[in-house]
Amino acid sequence: MNISYYQGVKQGLEDEAEKAGACLVVTNAQLDAAQQLTDAQNLIAQGVDYLAITAVDGKAMIPIAAEANAAGIPVVAVCDLIPSDKIDLNLGMAHQEVGQVQADEIAEFLKAKYGEVRGKVVDVQGVPGTDATERRATGLKELVEKYPGVEVVSTVSGEWTQEGANKVMTDVLQAHPDIDAVRAASDDMSAGVLRAIELAGRLKPVGDPEHIWVGGGNGDPVAVDNIRKGYQDMTVVINPLGMGEYLFAQIKALREDGTPLPTSYEQPSFTLTPENIDTPEATEKGLWADRIGK
Repeated sequence: MNISYYQGVKQGLEDEAEKAGACLVVTNAQLDAAQQLTDAQNLIAQGVDYLAITAVDGKAMIPIAAEANAAGIPVVAVCDLIPSDKIDLNLGMAHQEVGQVQADEIAEFLKAKYGEVRGKVVDVQGVPGTDATERRATGLKELVEKYPGVEVVSTVSGEWTQEGANKVMTDVLQAHPDIDAVRAASDDMSAGVLRAIELAGRLKPVGDPEHIWVGGGNGDPVAVDNIRKGYQDMTVVINPLGMGEYLFAQIKALREDGTPLPTSYEQPSFTLTPENIDTPEATEKGLWADRIGK
């Protein structure tokens, strides 16, 4: 819950539960897959009507999906996939789209800077081996394959947190003083990256010849603030509040009309830049950072 995006997911569920008059029970495993397994087993034993899981490790939750299914409890995977046919609804994020858009924006930046797509890039990934990390990394991998002049000089894990990204990026900047761009898999990590660049005395605004391109994903409040200040180049927004709205709408349809839960749904995304950040279009598409905590 120290990750902004999941705070947004929690708020979205809480807001919709209050509207529906539902009792929402929330547990927090602190990124411990074994604890999450225990938490889920306890909820099943309590006889909950629905079980929503934001998995630390999707594969570790496969037994829980089967256990809940046997108890007649619908299971919803929120944000990240759980690879089991016992999941009633995979309510996912456009992870692959995030990575693709980031790669496209990097290519555009490098071409504008050098007249061709070439340069040195750092890849700050999330927790190794997870679904989100792997799918968000594909865009940059494809970019390197397409443009041999693009060199990924360092691939590091920021563990999805500001602190983790700040630490690894501090080391990267010492080892590679001439980088052009940093792809951060999430906005908590893009904030950590920018802080490291600032402490290294290399923070320049967007448009400055010495600016290091930084892009993130999710649309967290800290990223929106950094884009407005002119230091972060972009993010791919995926509204976590909308996940709660969608999930409770499906539960309502199931309870009132018997409409089965859909097998899967991917929360829409949109690209946020300094050019469109304060437009009505961005607000309409789900600029959740301006709504969190309200």
